Order: sequence, then structure tokens, then C-alpha cells
Amino acid sequence: MNIKGSKHLDLQYRNFIEQGLNNNSSKSAIALVIGMDKSSICKEIKKHSFEVKFSRQGVSAIGTYDCQNIASCGFNAFCKSECPKRIPIPCKIRDKYKGVCNVCDKKSSCKLTKRFYSAQRAHAEYRYSLVDSREGINLTYSELHDIASVI
Repeated sequence: MNIKGSKHLDLQYRNFIEQGLNNNSSKSAIALVIGMDKSSICKEIKKHSFEVKFSRQGVSAIGTYDCQNIASCGFNAFCKSECPKRIPIPCKIRDKYKGVCNVCDKKSSCKLTKRFYSAQRAHAEYRYSLVDSREGINLTYSELHDIASVI
């Protein structure tokens, strides 16, 4: 499979990326299968992965477990509020290898903020940004004149 000559990834290639991540393949191996550069795979994963916070029934979704300043703020393991001093605890496994938690065996019990890659979601984000960047501003002539007079 070779994507050379094409500037955009389609859903098929994004599915290959997701399957590779789910099978614990390296980014280099995924790039080799698709016929792309490894840096393009890295950029795709970084741009279109999404965060999921650890949640537990009965615990507020506003707080966090993964802050380096929890002890200095006076909390034991869970900070109950959003804090401007929040510094997330980095995940050594996620950040060193894949950048996402798709195949991590600790993802169900891990209290750190997780990142996942989904081909469907990535393609939907891409399509939205592609269409949105090509649309103009929806103004009438009178609205445009009003804005111009303010400027």
C-alpha cells in the first residue's frame, strides 16, 4: 500500500493507523505499511488524538487525580476543583512509545489523563476543518458595512 503523491489521509489510511496502534505496532511499522514518513504518522496521532479523564461513579468530574501539586495543595489523592496550578503527571508508557493509550493494559485502572486515537473521529475532525476552512463569512451587505464603520 502506498500513499505517495497524495497530500491527504483518507479514512482507509486512518483505519490502518488505528489498527496498528491497537496491535501495538510502532509508528515506523505503521508508516512502512502505509508508505508514508514516520513523522506524518506522529503528526496525525498527535493532532487527532483526544483526552479522556479518569472517572469513577460518585466522584466529581471537575477534579483530578493526576496533578503534581496535589500534596502541596493539601489533598491526599484527589483534587476536588479545577486549579490554575495543575501540572499533569506524565505517563511514562504513553509518552515514551505511542503517544496514545489504545493498547495499554492499565487503561481501565489508570488514574492519569488518557489519550486515544480513533480513525472515525479523526476523519470527522479532518473533514470539518477542511470544509470549514473553505467557507466564507456569512454576512449581509448591511452587516459588513456596520463592521467596516466600527473599524
